[in-house]
Amino acid sequence: GPSLPPETQKLLDAAMEAQQKVLYYLSPEGKAEFNPNGKAGPVTLMVKPQTDDAPQVVMGYRSFGIDEVKLQDLLDLLMDPVGRKKFDNQTADGKLLKRGLIDEPDKRLDLHYGAYKGMMNVGGRDALYAILRQKIN
Repeated sequence: GPSLPPETQKLLDAAMEAQQKVLYYLSPEGKAEFNPNGKAGPVTLMVKPQTDDAPQVVMGYRSFGIDEVKLQDLLDLLMDPVGRKKFDNQTADGKLLKRGLIDEPDKRLDLHYGAYKGMMNVGGRDALYAILRQKIN
């Protein structure tokens, strides 16, 4: 395909690296690195303890019943930083900075801003996210 502007390529590379990590965490080997950490409503919480080399990782997952949610609605919600407050009470603010840095039928890359409330001796924080929505299988 056509070459991307360097800043877009850098964001895509970061998103792809994160995608590989998430896919690993969802594999049997990756899941084995996490310890159960209770539930929050229908969400099962898992935690991978902090090490000298890596920060703590917290993962939550849940299953949906047949027809409980449409995949497109779920994807739209996840791609909407403004709507994040509806399902994440730690979100203080969210903005869509740039939609469609890449906008193809099976791949979309957006740039988001998110701010989060402080909790349990952790100060509030904010971040920029390269959000990749891609069909992978």
